[in-house]
Amino acid sequence: MGYYNDIHFKSFAPTGSQVATVSHASSYTLPPTLISCGIFARTTAVGVEIQAVYDGAAYFVPPGTWAAMAASVGVGNEIVFGSALNGNDFQVRYTSGQASGAVARIDLAYKSSAKGPATYEPIGHINVYFDPVTAQHETWFSVRATSSNVSGGMLTLNHSRLNGRSDMEVFVTQSGSPVSGAAAVLNDNTISVFYDTGLARWRIRNNTGSSGIPLNSVYNIRIEPFADTLTSPTSNSGLTYSNQISNSNQHAIVFAMAASANIDRPYHVYYQPVQQVWKVGYSDGTPLPAGSKFFVRAFGWAKYHSEYAGVVGSNNTNGLGVDLAGRPGGMGSARTTGAVRTLPSWTWFDQLAAPAIVMPSGTGNSTNLSIPFLHKFYLRFVSGTWQIVSFSSGSVFRSRAAFNVWSMREDDPQWPPALL
Repeated sequence: MGYYNDIHFKSFAPTGSQVATVSHASSYTLPPTLISCGIFARTTAVGVEIQAVYDGAAYFVPPGTWAAMAASVGVGNEIVFGSALNGNDFQVRYTSGQASGAVARIDLAYKSSAKGPATYEPIGHINVYFDPVTAQHETWFSVRATSSNVSGGMLTLNHSRLNGRSDMEVFVTQSGSPVSGAAAVLNDNTISVFYDTGLARWRIRNNTGSSGIPLNSVYNIRIEPFADTLTSPTSNSGLTYSNQISNSNQHAIVFAMAASANIDRPYHVYYQPVQQVWKVGYSDGTPLPAGSKFFVRAFGWAKYHSEYAGVVGSNNTNGLGVDLAGRPGGMGSARTTGAVRTLPSWTWFDQLAAPAIVMPSGTGNSTNLSIPFLHKFYLRFVSGTWQIVSFSSGSVFRSRAAFNVWSMREDDPQWPPALL
């Protein structure tokens, strides 16, 4: 399982210990002005130990201690951080001490000496679950709207990892792929998620339109227990996301999910180069209403796929990608036709069953920043490729509209994913 997948342990105390292997480690691109002394991992979870594997080592360190994982590797004028772990797995060991249903995390960081004394700068984390024997383990799945889970403009999620757990967060992207051979049914509305305290269930809600959620519409779901929450008491042009992983990092990959009923149009994430922070705002520039709420998750590294010269394309990842899609000079893309953008065939993202979350993004490098995508959309799988399709007909894709993609991997132990 890779960095962006989750580790699952049984919460009961078995004979001896349980060991999970983390493999297919990703790279992280640092600005060349920073000095990196390698990649490290640490957890504070009781009973969990991480194996240090740097320079041939293979020993476990206790909770609260940083484990050395890999050195930095230079690629061009960038520092690619963590690539030495590719093909060099490490293990996480659990003995006992966690309650059933508990969730912990393994933090990933680079050790920087650019600020004087060495500091650990965060770049991401791995979720660690302690599951009862009978629990559903999926953190990626798809759900189909049926007469039993839909009431008007609400779809109720029934999943043991979510039921009664207001501390979880949920990310959703609508799927337009056929299900069991039947044509897709689409929901042309802006949606949000929220936890219904009366039902003790998470729900998907239509924020726009007078009609209910259509039966047989399908939604990709990602459960993410350590996402951040952004709220705004007043109307504003964009909510600022201040996070150590994404601050001063235009190459970060950021996802946002509407979590309030007043979000009534397409939104996107974008990098503000003056403040050097990421923001969430309406794609058309309209101010967000007071009381806006979003769940946000940031990753420190990602794979870029672009025809733009100068955009980093060598930082391989697992489960994440950024599609910039434009050509030098703009004015079109070989993968864009009218209302359809065909995504590149990343090796982790080439099957109908792979659920994915897609986020319009304002990202890129200093000379090739992308521009907002202004329309509602859905994701579909056609003839062996994934496509982002706008609900607005005609030539709606701008040449430099960018999208962040977050997907389950085929080598995930949860594969194949569930359709609930």
